[in-house]
Formats: sequence, C-alpha cells, structure tokens
Amino acid sequence: MEEDEPKYLNILSNLVVVFDNRFKDFQENATAFELLAQPFSVPVDAVSEELQMELLELQADSDRHSKFRELTLQDFYRRVPAHRYAKIRKHAQVMLSLFGSTSVCEQAFSLLNLNKCKLRNV
Repeated sequence: MEEDEPKYLNILSNLVVVFDNRFKDFQENATAFELLAQPFSVPVDAVSEELQMELLELQADSDRHSKFRELTLQDFYRRVPAHRYAKIRKHAQVMLSLFGSTSVCEQAFSLLNLNKCKLRNV
C-alpha cells in the first residue's frame, strides 16, 4: 500500500484545490452569510455601511431577538417589518434565493444533459 500513497496524496490534494475553487464565493461572502444566519451576533462594523444602522436597531430590538430564537430563518425574515428594516430584509431575500435558484439551475442542466444523451443514442 505504501507504493500507492503518492498516487492518493496527489488525488486528495487535487480534490482540495477543486473544492476550494468551487466554494471560493462562499468564503468571500462569509460575512453576508453570517449576517443572514446570526444577525444578532454579527459585529455591526463587519457589515456594509448601508446595513449598519438597521442592524444596530435590529440587534437592540428584544422582541425581534426572541422571535429569531423561536422561528425558522425564513419565517423570521418574513415577519421582519419591511418599513423598518428594508435593507436587512432585502439582504435576506437575496441570500435565501441563492440556494433555491442554484438548485433549479442544477436540475435544469441535469435534465438537459439527460435529454441530450437520450436523443444522441436513438
């Protein structure tokens, strides 16, 4: 097995590189994801200036904080008042839509590839 070790080390190091490249966007947007997932523990100075005032008000709102603990993320952001926290709510909508749109795109490409293969084999 020791003679196969360099082969597997090379494969594993290539996987790490591919993984890092694939999820580079997630690393670059870590603060944006953290703001979505933990709005009450993100430091105010870590977010963009346009969100800072609303985040400060949200973090000071004890009623919203208790709702955050009780509800799912989607339900919490649905109940955040749009007139009071418009920018934070918009940020949450954008971040939450990333996952749904990615899934839909992946499904569509899989279906196209499947159809392409079926048509070529007929």
